[in-house]
Amino acid sequence: MKKDNDDAMKSDHQMQCIACGSNMETFIERISDDRYGCPGVYSIERCVSCGHMTTTPPLTEEDLPGLYSTYYPRREVDFSAIEREAALVNKPFAAFNRWMAGTDHQGHYLAQPGEKVLDVGCG
Repeated sequence: MKKDNDDAMKSDHQMQCIACGSNMETFIERISDDRYGCPGVYSIERCVSCGHMTTTPPLTEEDLPGLYSTYYPRREVDFSAIEREAALVNKPFAAFNRWMAGTDHQGHYLAQPGEKVLDVGCG
């Protein structure tokens, strides 16, 4: 699953959006997983038409089981800690404290009551 060489980052052809078929362009170049420590260097590509984003090099179906079981384990979730954190969401410095703890990467903190949210993921 090692994808950190420069050759893997370069593409000989223009990526096409899987959602609408338009061209993709680099949105963020050469990033790594600084939250969970998954190895590799990736870029984020964004569709010029619909805005869909994806990592490059793309992950394969074969990558996903190992990726999620090794780097994003959920069996150690402390549900009472989640409830305590949810109660503190609107307290002063809550966002800063989540950022410092490395837990401010969840989009649900931005959702307002009554809003519709689409959660796209796998696993």
